[in-house]
Amino acid sequence: MVTMLAFIAYAFLGPYMPGVLAHRGLTPEQLIGHLYFTTEGIFGIPLGVSSTFIFLFILFGAYLESTGTRQVLHRPRQCGRGLGERRPWRRSPSSPAD
Repeated sequence: MVTMLAFIAYAFLGPYMPGVLAHRGLTPEQLIGHLYFTTEGIFGIPLGVSSTFIFLFILFGAYLESTGTRQVLHRPRQCGRGLGERRPWRRSPSSPAD
């Protein structure tokens, strides 16, 4: 939130900035128009990228659900040898011998 407010303040206070940071500034109409009505604003590239990845994750989840792979990932011991299951033949050096 603080970062967002700093960038909005920079857009409005550009003429008052020193040196390299100075720019001619924006009016509220220009800022809103650029953020909401162009493809460079929040409805352009950021929305496109996030919707693409959301679609891919939903598609991947549906694939896991339909193939039954979800059960293997959630309950590995019930579906065979899981990743976290201990091997009975491996013992620590401090365990007693049989």
